[in-house]
Amino acid sequence: MKGVLIAVAVVALLFVANGLLTGSLVAGVSISPYFVQILCLAGINVILAVSLNLTSGFTGQFSIGHAGFMAIGAYASAAVSYYGGDRIRAAGSSSGFRRCACVGTTWPS
Repeated sequence: MKGVLIAVAVVALLFVANGLLTGSLVAGVSISPYFVQILCLAGINVILAVSLNLTSGFTGQFSIGHAGFMAIGAYASAAVSYYGGDRIRAAGSSSGFRRCACVGTTWPS
């Protein structure tokens, strides 16, 4: 039970940090898009490195599937942002969407 509470607290802290750093929680407080991109790329590479460590280091198995899944995720992300980028930006500009994404409340009716 203690581990679950710690995990929930970490996720809540990440949501609040996301809201503060992107400017959706406090108006006028944000970081540069370059720094956000660097943080995202670092996070993706950390996830990949940890999963490879688990597969190779602890189980001793060799896996090429990580590269495939990363490529599929990159292709899907590019397709969604290319074909649906305008709709995503329009939804992101509404305050209700920001509150749902950053704070985790329900969608306003």
